[in-house]
Amino acid sequence: MTTPGSPKMIVENAERLLGLIEAENRLLDERSPEKLSETRDRKQVLVENHRNAVNLIRTGKMQISRPEREILIRTGEKLETAMLGHARRVARMKSITEGLMHVIANEAEKKNGPAEGYGYSGQTQAATLARNAYRRPTALSVNRVI
Repeated sequence: MTTPGSPKMIVENAERLLGLIEAENRLLDERSPEKLSETRDRKQVLVENHRNAVNLIRTGKMQISRPEREILIRTGEKLETAMLGHARRVARMKSITEGLMHVIANEAEKKNGPAEGYGYSGQTQAATLARNAYRRPTALSVNRVI
């Protein structure tokens, strides 16, 4: 990975990353998460470059002036705000997807589950765990964690 060598290059890299994150946010808002794979590699490179540059500054291997530091701080705050919004959108999309998968799995389990029967009192009873210690795996019942 190449590392930006000057504060100006760091800011430019951060602004490109910010633009990419905003584009991904628009895709998530438009409910088009499948298109996120198109930006994954570019985003990974930009994130690595930014991380390396920030580490150089933190370790003192790159000296910057106070005005440059202020510019970098403001750019970092904008980037952090955009990344928090992005994380919220991704978490919301993940939650929706998991909810849909859970509903589908429950419906499939109801459809393919054992029939409920009548107990000794004439009341219907649900299948108990003791009677069904092993049930044939259905839909997503094998792995419920998505």
